[in-house]
Amino acid sequence: MKTFKCIIFSSLLMLFINCKTDEKSQDEIFKKVNSLYENKAPFYEIKLDTTLFTQELIHKMENIRYITELDKARIKQSNSPTDKPFLLEGNVFSSLPDGFSKFYIKNITFKENRADVLVEFEYESSPKIIWTDKIILENVNGWKIKNIIFSKSNDKTNLLDRLTYKSTTWVK
Repeated sequence: MKTFKCIIFSSLLMLFINCKTDEKSQDEIFKKVNSLYENKAPFYEIKLDTTLFTQELIHKMENIRYITELDKARIKQSNSPTDKPFLLEGNVFSSLPDGFSKFYIKNITFKENRADVLVEFEYESSPKIIWTDKIILENVNGWKIKNIIFSKSNDKTNLLDRLTYKSTTWVK
């Protein structure tokens, strides 16, 4: 009987600890996603925060910024110095390049060291545009954004693809 009580007590304790951990993780994730979407700064002005993004995402963002700078320098030295350089324009972190008016965190689900966050966006227009993107976070020394799966997109279905520059001309 004591063994049975011990097992039940241990199980309840583990359940309680897991609930507290999930609650703490949900709070951390909620804050991370909010900080991403509350910051309305253009892509080239946002801080590449190692506590917000995985190293892979930061590397890709740094690479895109570097390619933009190379293209600006190339154009400046060209016969057409007023040409527009390669730029990521619009809202890079949501499906709609025009951005959004409002966002709501709808759901957070966990699977081991991964969390999927469904975020609903609204864009005030006539008619109003509503869509849901999925933010994928990874828990490696804290929760960090690993990718964003876009629900509406022209040619890029996720953030990692959007941050991948493929050129057959001047960039290797």
